[in-house]
Amino acid sequence: MHAEDRTLGVVFETTVRFLVPLFQRPYVWKQNDNWEPLWESIRTAADRRLTGSTVRPHFLGAIVLEQLKTETGEVDARQVIDGQQRLTTLQLMIAAIRDICAVKGSADYQEAFKRLSENYVPSKKNLESTFKVWPTNVDREHFGQAMTARSLDALAGQYGVKANARDYGHLIPNCYKYFHDQVLEWLDGVEGDALNDRLDLLFNAIRQDLVLVVVDLGSDDDPQLIFETLNALGTPLQPADLVKNFLFHWAQRQGADTPVLYEQMWRPFDDNVSYWREEIRQGRLKWHRIDLFLAHYLTLLRKDVVSMTHLFGEFREYFTDGNETAAEEHIRQLRSYADVYHGFDQYPEGSREALFFQRLEALDTNMAIPVLLEVLRKPDSEEDKNLFLDYLESYLVRRAVCCLTYKNYNRIFVDMIKHLASTRLSSSELLTFLLARKGDSAEWPTDDQFRKAFCEYEIYKWMKQARTRMVLEAIERAMRDGKSEKIAIREKLTIEHIMPQEWRLNWPMPDDATPEDEAKRNETLHRFGNLTLVTGKLNPSLSNAAWAEKKAAIMEHSALAMNRKFQDATRWNETTIADRGEKMFDLALKIWPRPSIENVANAQGETPTTEVST
Repeated sequence: MHAEDRTLGVVFETTVRFLVPLFQRPYVWKQNDNWEPLWESIRTAADRRLTGSTVRPHFLGAIVLEQLKTETGEVDARQVIDGQQRLTTLQLMIAAIRDICAVKGSADYQEAFKRLSENYVPSKKNLESTFKVWPTNVDREHFGQAMTARSLDALAGQYGVKANARDYGHLIPNCYKYFHDQVLEWLDGVEGDALNDRLDLLFNAIRQDLVLVVVDLGSDDDPQLIFETLNALGTPLQPADLVKNFLFHWAQRQGADTPVLYEQMWRPFDDNVSYWREEIRQGRLKWHRIDLFLAHYLTLLRKDVVSMTHLFGEFREYFTDGNETAAEEHIRQLRSYADVYHGFDQYPEGSREALFFQRLEALDTNMAIPVLLEVLRKPDSEEDKNLFLDYLESYLVRRAVCCLTYKNYNRIFVDMIKHLASTRLSSSELLTFLLARKGDSAEWPTDDQFRKAFCEYEIYKWMKQARTRMVLEAIERAMRDGKSEKIAIREKLTIEHIMPQEWRLNWPMPDDATPEDEAKRNETLHRFGNLTLVTGKLNPSLSNAAWAEKKAAIMEHSALAMNRKFQDATRWNETTIADRGEKMFDLALKIWPRPSIENVANAQGETPTTEVST
């Protein structure tokens, strides 16, 4: 490894290509965090020359390069291990200045900046060789357009926007425009010879005063290890960026056709940024969706809990610890699981899978995702897959209603993966596993436990509202018979207490009521039997109204089956709340059953299997 300080003139005036590997992340630098500080450094260097102040070198950071083999007659090439964001930005800035010089008629400085941004290549066989920096695949079209547009107006036309538009739709043309605007402002009011003098100051400031630390790797240096060590010098890489670089560098060293492999297997991640790079909250932190997927995928492969904060380290350890499988095979396998994961959001409305994932979102239990990746990738049959989802959903919903802890779910689902991997990926084996869980931290609540919680717990106070709403929506769905319209609940309905929490205003107790009676009423208020769903606009209007008034409003405005049941209720008190709770529970029991091993075996004509140990 050899490190040396080099001015931008030395770096860019040489005929050389800086090639960014296709497996590195796309261009991500932005105005506030990156372009503005860079322009401030350049402008300061130029202003020092303008005012006759002492000229000082300004360090722009480090770039790490690996020598590439090139055939005779080809332009010398370096692979960029670290520093692609910086090099790409500098080239876009220089191109913007070059084009300003052309528009202002300064041919000499147009040519000077051209030499910093283009290689002279007489042959037309490989036009890409004229670019000193050649970014990763997904950015090449945008980079090529910005570097060859020759004017801001022409570039804006290519993106179908006006030149003064704030956003061209991509970071690369936005970067070109930013520096174009800043340089024009710095040159404002300067014409003729004074313009050339000002451009001379800018050219020499960029060429001589800006310095990069260039690290050239030797043949014995490990580019991947150095990349991982230095990635924090710029915009911090996310785990997925490190995983991508690791896998494709590995594939490259094994002789795989990485451009084709990237296009087929990884490009969907880079193209669908709005999905894969969306930030998703998990616990107290937010993570990109692609990083969450990789954690679930690695959990499935390792059959062990994976730490999000150490995701890449654990990923690298798993894939290098005695693993002789070809990197290409790993990448293709990862892609197949990613397609399954993306499919979680694409099931048809009303399908068993769509309903399951809607409820899983309300339960906020992502720990189930690894096993679902495997189940939905290659189910035994459609019937068995639906049974698998039925059992898993019942397990999670019953535990939620019984207000049992979910702190041990990571370990439970890892043990589930191990059990299914050692036996058979089937609903019957899942049932065997779930029924064997014991204790508050793992058990599948029995019908009696489920009934007691559903009918007697103050659910509204004890369970998260998203989960309570999900249970009520499931019961509403179950209430619709063959004669009812199938109405999809598309808006977020609110939970309404039928007997209001402030019942004393319009819901007086009998004259002979005791303090115990009042206490019983207060406990009853928050049970499922006293809860329903209404629109956000209807909720405030009902407020603390008396039963007759509230009932009339619900009958007039609500189309829900559970609310039509109030039609014949002449009164609403503790007794009717209890009765309604029992009827709702009967439906909940059908939605979320807990079959025994014997019942399932008898239905299938099989001999019951023994329970697995806890």
